[in-house]
Amino acid sequence: MIEFDNVSKTYETGNRALRDISLKINDGEFVFIVGRSGSGKSTLIKLITRELKATDGSIRINGKDLGKLKAREIPKYRRGLGVVFQDFRLLNDRNVYENIAFAQRVIGASGREIKENVPEILKLTGLSAKYKNMPNQLSGGEQQRVAIARALINKPSVILADEPTGNLDERNSQDIMRLLYEINERGTTVIVITHSRHIVESANKRVIVMEKGVITSDNPPGFFPNAQTEKPKKEFVIRSAFEPTIPAENKDTKVDTKADAGAEVQDEIRLSEEPEETDTVPWDDEEEGSVE
Repeated sequence: MIEFDNVSKTYETGNRALRDISLKINDGEFVFIVGRSGSGKSTLIKLITRELKATDGSIRINGKDLGKLKAREIPKYRRGLGVVFQDFRLLNDRNVYENIAFAQRVIGASGREIKENVPEILKLTGLSAKYKNMPNQLSGGEQQRVAIARALINKPSVILADEPTGNLDERNSQDIMRLLYEINERGTTVIVITHSRHIVESANKRVIVMEKGVITSDNPPGFFPNAQTEKPKKEFVIRSAFEPTIPAENKDTKVDTKADAGAEVQDEIRLSEEPEETDTVPWDDEEEGSVE
């Protein structure tokens, strides 16, 4: 279980990124987190991965109090998480098989375990025929499948997917989401950050909407996809998480939604515009590499 209890995060600059967040995500849930840039989504994920520490409140993941984790304990804790990045982060000098196997070697898996586990994950992700290919020989969708396979190989209890379809076309996006749904059906908790309204509307999953560091709505499965039956207030809250706001007096004003979305994607690639803090433990530290 993932549990936030009155969690706040204030950066050294004084910017309060999260405000009194209380949240529970049960084992085996599939949850979308949506919101415009600056809403606190990336800070929330960084707290889960223990790249940041909460300023106030407590966070417990699978029984572990993250506020009490020592720096040397963080790499081991992260092995229970699988993280899928928008920009794939593959090792360009290694083929598909070796990219996935590398995540096993980091945790000290034996050669026998690797030979048993990697083919199984290749089959699950539909990459069995591509195991010898280098990253530059793969399509964007195939590269993202490799990233998901790498995140899965150590059997994490939680998958965190940060804009997993952000660099993909519609067809590949649908394929990646189907794979994430299948992974969830096998019992893994899946949390997806996305700006894609189409993906969220086509699903029947829980949707958490964030704005200015707070959770503005937390909708159970089945609520969001049936937007046409919702009350106007709820519809406005959900729409504002994806679309720019146009003041009533400027209804005829044209908004460059493409540029707006592009700016949001750039913000999310960086995960946070805030400077790193003294208590920050980057995901891509020396011991972890860019694997988990």
